[in-house]
Amino acid sequence: MRKSSLIPVGAVLLIGSAAAALFYFPLSNATTNPGQGSVSTGGGLNPAPPKVGDYFPYDCATPALSSQLVCDKLPTGYVILPRFVNSPAPPRRAGMSDSAFALLQKTFGNGVCDPNETWGTDPLDCAASGNQLQDPYTGRPGFTVNVCQALPVTDPNR
Repeated sequence: MRKSSLIPVGAVLLIGSAAAALFYFPLSNATTNPGQGSVSTGGGLNPAPPKVGDYFPYDCATPALSSQLVCDKLPTGYVILPRFVNSPAPPRRAGMSDSAFALLQKTFGNGVCDPNETWGTDPLDCAASGNQLQDPYTGRPGFTVNVCQALPVTDPNR
């Protein structure tokens, strides 16, 4: 194998490992969604009422994948939007606590990813769209996925 053919292979391996590291070690506050900027949740009180399409930060213990079935609290003063008329009843997942399910019945299917919901408990409100990935730690959509296509290296001197 010639040294000149090792350079493109090394570059592809370097770029691939950097992309894998970014995927494996997510950056903090990487969950960005169009409606996220319109809501401020500082200080435990919600100064602005939620709007359809908003994503609020998960308000229970992280990782969300471990606590989503027992998350039964909302921030003080949080306003729950009414459910959509055509919204289905929330399914009760195995292992979900009674108090978490009672709260989920109030917040499920209202168009807002409420602080007690994750993409696992309310996929209608919290699921990723487009090319985003679900983040099991935050319970919110995270990084975007892009397709990388490696093309064969051709030597013009052959």
